[in-house]
Amino acid sequence: MAGRGTLDPATKVRVLHPEPRRVALTGSPAGLFWYRPSMDLLGQVVDVYRNLHRKCWSVRHRGIVRLHCETVTLGNVTFRVSEAGRQRVLRERRKNVHAVVRGTLVSRQDTVGEGSLEVVYNPYKGGTFRYALTDTPVHGARVVYLHRGKVWVQAGA
Repeated sequence: MAGRGTLDPATKVRVLHPEPRRVALTGSPAGLFWYRPSMDLLGQVVDVYRNLHRKCWSVRHRGIVRLHCETVTLGNVTFRVSEAGRQRVLRERRKNVHAVVRGTLVSRQDTVGEGSLEVVYNPYKGGTFRYALTDTPVHGARVVYLHRGKVWVQAGA
């Protein structure tokens, strides 16, 4: 990205377009890579999925990816898997975005709640998200932490 846009040394914000539709942030404590400043996503219902190319979480709102980050906290969560997308993965043996964590964006803080349980998804083992320790399906939770490549459900949720 060297040479593209202008960098403000005080805020470490690089404007990528003549109009600041998209802004890149570097050195942010929450691991925020870029966002669209016209859209405040806190309190909005979003879909979050693991971006395998950028090695981060992609946050999608109304069908458009608005944010890439390393950590995000969601409330009132449902775990969604498109069965048609899963079948395509099984048929082609190639990954695609077909499973998301949908919920209300609560925070982008770099924390995981005390006693949280890890949740995993593997399209080759089944069509649902599962607790990593017990291998039992999980369909929803009150609070979910997506932290550095792993999904954590708050204990008791």
